[in-house]
Amino acid sequence: LMDQAPAGVTRTITQVIQQTVADATANSGASSTAAVAISVNDQVADATAVISSSMVRLRDGQSGELKGIGLIVSPSGTILADKSLVDSLSAPSAVYPDGRTLPMAVVRFQAQGDIAFLSPVQLLSKPAKPIIFASAARLGSSVWSLSGTTTTMLSQGIVSRVDAGDAPIIQTSIPGENSMPGAPLFDATGAVVGMGTASLATSSTASFYPLQGVRNGIPQ
Repeated sequence: LMDQAPAGVTRTITQVIQQTVADATANSGASSTAAVAISVNDQVADATAVISSSMVRLRDGQSGELKGIGLIVSPSGTILADKSLVDSLSAPSAVYPDGRTLPMAVVRFQAQGDIAFLSPVQLLSKPAKPIIFASAARLGSSVWSLSGTTTTMLSQGIVSRVDAGDAPIIQTSIPGENSMPGAPLFDATGAVVGMGTASLATSSTASFYPLQGVRNGIPQ
């Protein structure tokens, strides 16, 4: 039919077809981009919820100032924390996600490293939710961290350096002021890659102690 139509009509029909295809392509691309953005945002929000449910806040005594973060590593409520932070507490207590504040006893210090393990003095009325350990950090991978005592702050960055030698470290692009002792570093699934410690808080960007080798030393 287009072959039999006058030239002006043919040109008009062709232009309409071209514009329709262009509009459809543009709209499809925008929808796809928006869908991807929403999906990523939801995934990070879910990962943040996962790690938040396995965090405690550490304080001195039952009502002292909140000093840092601990990470739950067993259903019995055992936590791992920054050894320097624990040393600074005369009567360490942990505020669990459900709001309970429980006195803690030191179970073990890492012989060479920055980690301390603590357990509740009394049995928990219901099992705690342990963290998920991630595999080793990879250069360039996206990571997130949570910090704060009375409020929780989410920070995002990438892994810029990994050293698994005698002084293990994961360095990130997260601003140094956005970290604190015990702050978890985690991936998009909510699995924990590392933890902030006082000994590594010496840079403008946040560094974390790798936790891959710690899981085998969790007290039973």
